[in-house]
Amino acid sequence: MDHFADGDETSMWHQTTVDMKLIGEGVHRVYATLIDGKSCVKKQFVFDQGEVSEGFTREVNALRTLAHQHIVPLLAVSWQSLVGWVALPRYQHTLFEARMNIDPEWEGQLESAVSYAHDCGFTHRDLKPSNVMISFTGDAVLCDWDASVYTGDKLTEIRTNPICSLPYRAPELLWNQSDMEYDPYKLDLWSLGCVLWFMRLGKAPFEGHDEGSLLAVIMMAVDDVSRGTITGVPSDLTRFCNICPDQRTL
Repeated sequence: MDHFADGDETSMWHQTTVDMKLIGEGVHRVYATLIDGKSCVKKQFVFDQGEVSEGFTREVNALRTLAHQHIVPLLAVSWQSLVGWVALPRYQHTLFEARMNIDPEWEGQLESAVSYAHDCGFTHRDLKPSNVMISFTGDAVLCDWDASVYTGDKLTEIRTNPICSLPYRAPELLWNQSDMEYDPYKLDLWSLGCVLWFMRLGKAPFEGHDEGSLLAVIMMAVDDVSRGTITGVPSDLTRFCNICPDQRTL
């Protein structure tokens, strides 16, 4: 994990940031503001007892590296002893909010973004409709990289806590086992397939109230365990939505 001392990466941060308006509150608070006269959002990371949060480090490290037209660009970073800020462009709405007016081109744009990130050694690990923004020019942009991890050529990670939002979590992570090995690249591909399928259904293709019930829903839909295929998956998404991680490919 990178070390962050108190400070700003952008010397004009405080001089060009004006009044902020709270526009979102969940794991992180999100504020609307202006930087250099342009509309943006500031995402707040609260540090525990002065320890820089892992999510802040993950997001900054990923966005410092990744430069792709369908991945959110990092505008500025600021941190002090108890809080960190990440400035990002402000977008029109999320893919979830746009689910009744889907542009088919978004599918290719998201595939391109994920493929590029993987080529750079980064996995997102929380692909879902609310983490995809739609720009004012009508393009899909992959956001929220605070769960991401740089794996490089390493193909396995150890699961130490729940990863990825439940409806988009790959079946190999639903066995409720901690300290298990998994392939984060294959996790992203399952999640990507579910997001693309969501765009056609208007809802998550698999739903459950916990890991066990979601796994049961997925396994009930399996039509060939040996091949890992699932009933009802659109033919062009079978390369993503397969219960066998080794069968998933971009």
